[in-house]
Amino acid sequence: MQKAAEPANPAQMTASGSASDALTFLQRGGPAIWSISALSVVALALILWKTWHLVMMGAWSGEHRVQRAVALWTGGREAEALAGLEGRRTCRAELVRTAMAARHDSTLDDAGGRAETERVARGLIARAHHGLRPLELIAAIAPLMGLLGTVLGMIAAFQSLI
Repeated sequence: MQKAAEPANPAQMTASGSASDALTFLQRGGPAIWSISALSVVALALILWKTWHLVMMGAWSGEHRVQRAVALWTGGREAEALAGLEGRRTCRAELVRTAMAARHDSTLDDAGGRAETERVARGLIARAHHGLRPLELIAAIAPLMGLLGTVLGMIAAFQSLI
């Protein structure tokens, strides 16, 4: 028995081999695999875009400044608390600034201030939710495409038996 020759450069063989293996997999998989692959690329792009969007909204930053402003507000230093949030564009800062401004505004009663705060909160949630519908659709469609591929594969297998 002869042993197969080892590749001269295993790293190079692995890189070119994995690309050709992926292409072979896509070719054998048929239209279902191609559509699932396309959906995967679109989903990855949407996830990266949505992550960037949430970072730009400040979804994961600015919490300590907001907590400091709330502490100043509860300590009776309302003007300093509002000044600390001025110019901050994170979603937390916008909401807390709106609530503080509504509370500070003598023309608004408690119900009016609460309504204004709720309006801003709903707007922030809508901004954060923007762009998630396509991901929801991909999450619903991808398993169906996999099932379609399975059915097409079974049909092809049974046809080859005949």
